[in-house]
Amino acid sequence: MKRRWVFTLMIISALLPNQVFATSASVTGTVTYSGVHTGSLYVGAFDAPCGLNTTPVRENGPLTLVGNSVAYSIDGLDFNNTRYWICANLDANGIGGSTPDGGDPFGQYSNNPLTIATPTTISDIDLNITDAPLPSTYVVNPPVINGSFGDSEWPANYVLKLRQGLDSTLFVMNDRDNIYMMVDAASLPNMIDVTDDIQDHCTVYLYKNSNGLWKGIRVTVFGDGNPFCESTNDTSSLTWTSMTCPAGVEAADGFGPSPDTPSPSHRMYEFKIPLNTIGAGPGDLIYFASPRDVIDSLPFDYNGDGTDQRYNLWPENSDVSDPATWGQILLGGGSGIPTLTEWGMIIFTILAGLGAVYYLRRQKRAKS
Repeated sequence: MKRRWVFTLMIISALLPNQVFATSASVTGTVTYSGVHTGSLYVGAFDAPCGLNTTPVRENGPLTLVGNSVAYSIDGLDFNNTRYWICANLDANGIGGSTPDGGDPFGQYSNNPLTIATPTTISDIDLNITDAPLPSTYVVNPPVINGSFGDSEWPANYVLKLRQGLDSTLFVMNDRDNIYMMVDAASLPNMIDVTDDIQDHCTVYLYKNSNGLWKGIRVTVFGDGNPFCESTNDTSSLTWTSMTCPAGVEAADGFGPSPDTPSPSHRMYEFKIPLNTIGAGPGDLIYFASPRDVIDSLPFDYNGDGTDQRYNLWPENSDVSDPATWGQILLGGGSGIPTLTEWGMIIFTILAGLGAVYYLRRQKRAKS
């Protein structure tokens, strides 16, 4: 009798779907990416909308793109109508993990959240990740360009995190006339630029395509505080030539503390670049890079005796003459809303106009 029951159970288990005895669900699919960055790819299942400062419940990675795609599989997921947000992140800055850091390409399943009702494998959950432009904060009170963070001059959140040779963060702001940048070479104890060398430097390239003409500027500032500039001279391709820095260009190196790293003192850089040098204005999408050139930088650390030079590049495989390999910055202030200073001018103009009308009416009445 016992043998008969065992035999019967074997037949039932063979005939029933395997999912009856499964304890978890799985999700599979393909991630595609056709942008300019390189790095390991991570796919995560989140129990809330994914983004900065979120942690996946499960993840698959690091994965390596083959061409512009890679297959993934996330196992061990709960079911019983459990909701998951499936997202992917290309680790362009070397920090790792499914959570996107500043500047990392990111994407998510188009039908998020995904509801899993049974312990099965859900296939064809495909994702496409893209390069998002770095956001620039519109400001009324711009920072002083002196190589120091100052007193709350810069926003709390960086827009780009780099960890190739130096642990560095980039902050970006703009007003109606200028773009401002801060590069802070500090965070991790073993990746801080703690040597105050005049050979240290930082380089940024900016350009905007106007009617098929590349209008760009390169600004480098060295550890002695001297800026160096190049221009594309409005040519039809990115051919860079040295020039005297245009009026309004400011750059400064600094050595001291920052909010992220109060101690030890370390290297930082500030830039102020007039938007008219590249024909741009608030709300425009401009191109930005710090590519491999004669000087590798963002920033470059001479490191005392020059035997252990370190630097970052962004994007990592960018080319000085090929704008298709560059990243982008979206300048703030495109809504056309006037600043407080602008409101003051508008109100003054209105009052002046009303005063003029009142004066002319009194003059007319006096004559009559």
